Amino acid sequence: MVTIITFIIVLGIMVLVHEFGHFVMAKRFGVKVLEFSLGMGPRIIGKKWGKTEYSIKAFPIGGSVRMLGESYGETEEKIAPEDIGRSYWEQSPGKRIGITAAGPFLNIVMAILLAPAIFMIGIEVPSYMTDPPVVQGIEPGGPADQAGFQIGDEITAINGKRYKTWEDAESFFILNPSTTVNVTVKRGSDTTEIPLKIGADEKRGNGISGFDPAETTVVGMFSKNSPAKAAGMQDKDRIISIAGKPVKAFSQMRKIIQEAAPGSFPLEVMRDGKVISLSVKPELIEDESGKRFVIGVAPYMPAKFVRYGPIMAIKEGVFLIGAFTVGNFQALGKLVTGKLGMKSLGGPVEIGFIVGTARRMGMAYLLRVTVFISLVLGIMNFFPIPALDGGHIMFALMEIIGRRKLNRKVVDILNTVGFASLMGLIFLITVQDIFRNKEAILQFFRPG
Repeated sequence: MVTIITFIIVLGIMVLVHEFGHFVMAKRFGVKVLEFSLGMGPRIIGKKWGKTEYSIKAFPIGGSVRMLGESYGETEEKIAPEDIGRSYWEQSPGKRIGITAAGPFLNIVMAILLAPAIFMIGIEVPSYMTDPPVVQGIEPGGPADQAGFQIGDEITAINGKRYKTWEDAESFFILNPSTTVNVTVKRGSDTTEIPLKIGADEKRGNGISGFDPAETTVVGMFSKNSPAKAAGMQDKDRIISIAGKPVKAFSQMRKIIQEAAPGSFPLEVMRDGKVISLSVKPELIEDESGKRFVIGVAPYMPAKFVRYGPIMAIKEGVFLIGAFTVGNFQALGKLVTGKLGMKSLGGPVEIGFIVGTARRMGMAYLLRVTVFISLVLGIMNFFPIPALDGGHIMFALMEIIGRRKLNRKVVDILNTVGFASLMGLIFLITVQDIFRNKEAILQFFRPG
């Protein structure tokens, strides 16, 4: 329930900021605002101040500023003569651009203003993200394993372009599924080039390299009702063998556990310099990847806590906004060219899970997610698609270039088709979200 409330608050703030931008500029240019609402669907509560109805609606997704002359079919002949000058459609193209652009612009401003706060509060980030891309672990049978990479290889370039950190290299792999690339690696004193066919995640469609940049055999977390914890395993134990087979990387464990299951098997860990022998009985689970046996552990991820003063926080905030912006446009380019499919898109359900995870990790993480979503909301709304703010801006620019009013009925039809298409896309993405996260959703509503 706390996750749902947090999601509603985060989304509500972003929508409020967005719609407030439209509202203020409409008032500034003398346009009559009929309604300012948060949410969609039936009105729960509303109150009229002056000429504007302020309301909260049933579904806490979206919101709107309804202006005179903006809605479908609300043409000049249906507006009182004394109000014609206050109609949105009767404003100059420049004013309409100002009103429309103010919403997404404020979302971008909000992201820019919040970003430094992340680093002033302080946030823990995985150490490997800023480390050079030296291979620490390789998933058995994965793309990197099949290509012939070895532990200790240092990735110096991909398709001739240098990548200085794991974060940059992994971002490239994620955005280029089912693509063969040439990876330049330094192996000892030699430099060689290895072709790598990047895999594709069946669940999300993003690229999979098969590298584990933070591979370790040290235990960092346990799942709920973890068999390993029940057997006596503790945080920071280093797993050295399972069922008599030595373990050098966490990625090896799945195969060994499947071969040793379903009965109990011995497991050895190193704790305070001593070898501790345990007996573990794995649990059979079923998720999106099918049925498998697990012992309920996750690796320890070395991390560092970063906190800065105001000046340095502003600098880091700018870098973060820049990285998010570049990432957004790279992802968009891959979507447009078909290199990333619909599987890579996430909707309200997935955003809700992300917000919930961030909330549990702390305020800085929640702010980071809020910054990202606000920035995406701002950028996406500038796209020249009918029904989005960018569509209205596009129509206004066409008037400026053509030096004449567009046919209102044609514009209304295009906006209606655009809106219907967007709602259809959101519906499909939401259904995809539900099926992709069905286990987590069932767990969320399961008692106990």
